[in-house]
Amino acid sequence: MRSLLAWVVVFVVAVQFFANLKHQRLEEAKAAAQREIRLQEDRAYQQSVAALKAADTQSGPRAGAIRLLLNDVIFNESQLHTLLGADNQRSAFFAYKLHGVEHATASAMGLDQRHHFVNAYLEGYSPFATDNVFIPLSVLARRKTYMLDELNHGGEEVWQTSRQAYLYTRGDCEDHAIALADWLIDMGEDARVALGKYDGGGHAWVVLIKDGQEFILEATQKNGLGGLRRYPLASTLPKYEPQFQFNRTSFWANVGSTFTTSYRSSVWIEKSRYGAM
Repeated sequence: MRSLLAWVVVFVVAVQFFANLKHQRLEEAKAAAQREIRLQEDRAYQQSVAALKAADTQSGPRAGAIRLLLNDVIFNESQLHTLLGADNQRSAFFAYKLHGVEHATASAMGLDQRHHFVNAYLEGYSPFATDNVFIPLSVLARRKTYMLDELNHGGEEVWQTSRQAYLYTRGDCEDHAIALADWLIDMGEDARVALGKYDGGGHAWVVLIKDGQEFILEATQKNGLGGLRRYPLASTLPKYEPQFQFNRTSFWANVGSTFTTSYRSSVWIEKSRYGAM
């Protein structure tokens, strides 16, 4: 009897061992399949980005000029490139003092490896029409993955236009914000890209001014959007420290404290207006 019992125990242990081994191999096979899928997705993404970049190398954002509101001086993109010199191909964000106007405008390098006025990145692009202000953020949350420019484009600061930011499924905070703001503007909303700091680190987000109130839209938000019916008021989010705002035409600079939670107060001065050439 004891011998039989011992064999039963051995049999049960063996069955359990092989069951565990089979489960382990199945899990390993699943993990390998998932890794292969991710590799295929990465290869497909890199191929699509390469194709889009090749198409954008010559075009880039729309060329334009700004008018300084303090003195009515016109400053165009060609002059911007001359001013920058070799820095025109530097992966960076710059704010400018022009003709005596401090923080008159700003520029960043695009995928075409040249600098453009920040307003130019809002191309007037929306993927599809909607009258629901919660749809754009929800769509971008599902479609676009956050990735730093250095990993995505090999440079510290490389901006995507609103069209590119929707088509390229990876990008950082300003790419998310540009895509979201331009879509909302196309819907007839007063939306702006805000640049500054969040919790001490450089950041970009969207400000929506609607029904006399100011709302902050965290364009990089990926969770908690199900059933969203109201955006948070800017006045309740003091960790956002805005320095600049812009839309398709206007550029504002904060001449007061960056700890403001108001985006229409007297600390904001419209410095320039942009127009495509």
